[in-house]
Amino acid sequence: IGDLLAAFLVHREATVAEKTVNTERYLLCRVTPEHMLRRSVGSVTSRDVEALLTGLLAAGSAYGSMRRYRDALRAFFAWSMREGLRADNPVAGAVVPRRTAPAHEMQPWSHDDLRVQYEAWANLNADAAEIARFLGLTGLRWSEARALIVADVSLVPYPSVLVQRARPEGTAVRTTK
Repeated sequence: IGDLLAAFLVHREATVAEKTVNTERYLLCRVTPEHMLRRSVGSVTSRDVEALLTGLLAAGSAYGSMRRYRDALRAFFAWSMREGLRADNPVAGAVVPRRTAPAHEMQPWSHDDLRVQYEAWANLNADAAEIARFLGLTGLRWSEARALIVADVSLVPYPSVLVQRARPEGTAVRTTK
């Protein structure tokens, strides 16, 4: 498996976003145990995948991180099937461990909450407070706000922002989520 990861990641660089490739590179090359990297791609079973996922949770990984790892494994084994290296995808048959901790729900601020926060921020840094308030009022992600250009903002017939691209830290401009 370890020998095939480089070819898989080259393929992914041409087919998915840069951030996705970077995440998959980290997960597959650094999180996958060494004993699994030394195995033949055709020898991995659904039980092996279940053991990996359960082991991640037992080691303290967040449930969402375990799911991202599972998705990266699924993509790798799907690619290996297309390459004729195996007949099935062992991730598809693997039972995902159940969530043991409650999900963390978003708790958005009301306009009053945002106003209170803005006043506290303005005392620390007025410019940063204005940016934070703009993000809070529009719901933009930071990467989307970084990619805005003047033509994306309109005041007629009503104030609006057209979000067409994002510019995450350290990566090129890309389409939005």
